[in-house]
Amino acid sequence: MITRRDCQKAFRELGLTDYSSVIVHYHPLLREILGQSATFIQALFDVVTEGNVLAFSEFSDNSEPYRMGFDSLDEAEKVRQELLNFDTKRFRDTYYDPLFLALSKTQGRIFSNHPYIVSCVNGPQSRYIARVQPLDFPYGEESVFGAMSELKAKILVIGDDMSDCHELRLGYHHQNAAIQLNGAAGGQGWEHYFDYQYDKMDYQKAISRVHLKGHVMLGNQKMHLIDYNEALRHMDDLAKDSL
Repeated sequence: MITRRDCQKAFRELGLTDYSSVIVHYHPLLREILGQSATFIQALFDVVTEGNVLAFSEFSDNSEPYRMGFDSLDEAEKVRQELLNFDTKRFRDTYYDPLFLALSKTQGRIFSNHPYIVSCVNGPQSRYIARVQPLDFPYGEESVFGAMSELKAKILVIGDDMSDCHELRLGYHHQNAAIQLNGAAGGQGWEHYFDYQYDKMDYQKAISRVHLKGHVMLGNQKMHLIDYNEALRHMDDLAKDSL
């Protein structure tokens, strides 16, 4: 059984300090902690006492049905109507992972909402971080992720799978990458917005090039601390390499 003190020790060994800002990701290993995700978040705030912690969750099926490969436009339109009829406000927390939920229960947390993504942040700069969430480019420079980049945040990931590190989509903004039109059911009906095309494989490639990263063992898994801005720079390098 992993304890709160084990988590604190691991965070300090990774190099987190009082003023670190961190983007966190859920992993099933957290179920092996005494108190699970809640203890992990509490231990993190024990270490980053003056820092900011951010978690986010996607409503992955709240997306443009015409891009989902349906056999007919009529079938896609029926799915769009079903998304519009779904009571997202009432049931949105069914999409949240336990780590996001744990952070959402902390005193002083603030949410930043988008039809496709919701972020939760707590810390001294949380109001600045969540001050605006544009409809277009939900991972772009004006989003919570742009603010976390300004604060020189770190990414905290357990395990070696980086496919959920969507915060690296901010890197596509720096590349002026290809743009796609997407849509989602929101408070104003069906809302269209622009976003960058992305490839999850880019996350793994960019992070593999990061020098300012470290890892410690937590239970039977590696826990990585990754420099967010360096990973973003390597996202830009990937674009240059493809030219």
